[in-house]
Amino acid sequence: MSQLKSDAERAFTRILHRATYRPIAGLLLFVVLLTAMIGYLVNAMTWVNYTNRIIAAGLDVERKLLDVQSGIRGYFLTFDDDVLQPAIASRPAVPVAIGNFRNLSPTTPLSLRKRNTSKPKSIDGSQPPTAHSPAPRPAIRRRRRKTRRRAARCSTISGTR
Repeated sequence: MSQLKSDAERAFTRILHRATYRPIAGLLLFVVLLTAMIGYLVNAMTWVNYTNRIIAAGLDVERKLLDVQSGIRGYFLTFDDDVLQPAIASRPAVPVAIGNFRNLSPTTPLSLRKRNTSKPKSIDGSQPPTAHSPAPRPAIRRRRRKTRRRAARCSTISGTR
């Protein structure tokens, strides 16, 4: 009788272990997956915040440059010194904003090489600007010549030349 009881107890214990260990293993797997997903989302959130900081710094540089350009254009149109005040006020802040923007760039070797080869242009004209655009294509040159010839013909016909 004790042999039957011990076999029944062993079978019951085996069924009991199977019934409890499988859900516990599933729960542990779920916890591991949930932790991995939370880590992934936190990592993605930090990249989104980093990207937003870079975009905000770029927009700040653009806004300051736009203030300078607008003030100078307005001055050339009106020759009024009051229009030039935004340009004068934001001119010293532009190099600082460009420096902040450059410091936010990623520190991968490729981005560092790009950042170190491109130098910011000075606004006060102390550095001569370099042409980033290629030379005009032959078709553009032909159109410009045609336009100049046409303008010359019109001016000789009207007698202003």
